[in-house]
Amino acid sequence: MCDCLIIGCTDNDTVLSRPPPGCSTPGQILCVYCGSRTDAVYKRNDSYFSVCFIPCCVVREGPTYLCCRFCKNDLGTRIDPCDRCGTASSISFNHCPRCGNIKDGDVGHRRIAPEDKNIEKEGNVNGNHQNNDNSNQHGDNDNTQNEHFKGKPRILNEREQDSKAEDKKDTNKNIYD
Repeated sequence: MCDCLIIGCTDNDTVLSRPPPGCSTPGQILCVYCGSRTDAVYKRNDSYFSVCFIPCCVVREGPTYLCCRFCKNDLGTRIDPCDRCGTASSISFNHCPRCGNIKDGDVGHRRIAPEDKNIEKEGNVNGNHQNNDNSNQHGDNDNTQNEHFKGKPRILNEREQDSKAEDKKDTNKNIYD
């Protein structure tokens, strides 16, 4: 007969069937680790008292966190869902990483607060380059591009791309001369 008894504590991840109080039900979430768009689940890392490696009772309940179903990584506790497509992210983005929709509200620290808008209708910051003739920066008389973007980053047209390439060539030429 053996006079030995093995006891101890083990940690187990417990998947919660419903979100903790004050948290929203997780939907589709974009995982920042594996890049997949999947359903997220709430997990909790609990410590169990075990006898002979068999968990018997909960000793300590750990913190609750969101977890990706695929890679099982901790995504934190705060999710920021998109109004248009419903995809959530645990990182505060100004735009939705899936559909590009501008997120409103003051959830992320990188967002411009609604009362602190320094971007004017033409897309100029603080009004330093005001355009009084209702034309955009390139001399075109079509103001729809500026009204559409309203301060968003714009895509360079062919003329601007060519001039940037020329400037880069000139810079390289000056370095090697």
